[in-house]
Amino acid sequence: MISQEFRYAVRGAVRLAIVGDAMTVKEIAEIETIPARFLEQIFLKMRRAGLLLSRRGRSGGYILAREPEAISLSDVRTAVSGVEPFLACLDKIAPQQCVDCMDMETCAIRKAFSAPCSEAEDAMMAMTLKRASLEAEAAKQTTHAAAPPHGAEPTNPHVAFDRRPDGRPEHQLDWSERHASRYKR
Repeated sequence: MISQEFRYAVRGAVRLAIVGDAMTVKEIAEIETIPARFLEQIFLKMRRAGLLLSRRGRSGGYILAREPEAISLSDVRTAVSGVEPFLACLDKIAPQQCVDCMDMETCAIRKAFSAPCSEAEDAMMAMTLKRASLEAEAAKQTTHAAAPPHGAEPTNPHVAFDRRPDGRPEHQLDWSERHASRYKR
């Protein structure tokens, strides 16, 4: 099971990969609809793990500490959740017998979950923030292709399309365009 903390960490990190510049927790929380206080706690863990850098001041916020292609989802998971195996008996470093297990070597659950858990871990190691951000942007392009025209009400009341006067969705604006009114150059 993927924790809510891990989900929020991935969404926040992918947003930073998409933008490519510093963003405040408040900005990310608003875009990703994540509670800002919880995201701040998550980002502090990620900063301590060396995945994020923080900047103070007018153009401050958080930024990725490495290139997005050098950070995997496994790195994010380890930063926020520690190194937790899917099952205690499948831990590669120090396997421990599960509470209800009689024998680890003949355990049916261990045998059944060994390959799928290993594949899931390998997939998280292979999925980088760069790839996740590209896939997220591709999915949004598909979604926004069917978006109603600017000024029209969306057909689904739970989906809002934030568009600028030129018709481009908010997520297609680069950082300087979104923040030009806030900062002097």
